[in-house]
Amino acid sequence: MIDNLKDLKAVLDSTGIPTVYYEYTENAAPDPPYLVYYEGESVTFFADDEPYLTRTQIAVELYTTKKDPDLEQKVSAALTAAGLLFEKDQAFFDEEQLYEISFDTEIFENNNSKENESEP
Repeated sequence: MIDNLKDLKAVLDSTGIPTVYYEYTENAAPDPPYLVYYEGESVTFFADDEPYLTRTQIAVELYTTKKDPDLEQKVSAALTAAGLLFEKDQAFFDEEQLYEISFDTEIFENNNSKENESEP
């Protein structure tokens, strides 16, 4: 199970599609297809007055110049193999002539500092 951005980046890199966090600098984006991923809202859950689990929303966006179901499947398969559930949506941007396929997922980081502690 993926629980951090470094591991998620490795999963996305495994697709062979150029990948960057948040955005490419101006005029530095490669020709499509490419992936952009970034964090959304994070919520930390507490148990016994200690941070226990942090849930972070993640967006993974695939940009292409044409609808490409095979490429979408490649990203879907990589996320699924990594144990990530996702919702998929799409948009088309007329000005840029780009399709955006968005894979919205969550990662969960275990913050429990009491690992391997047995109950009395």
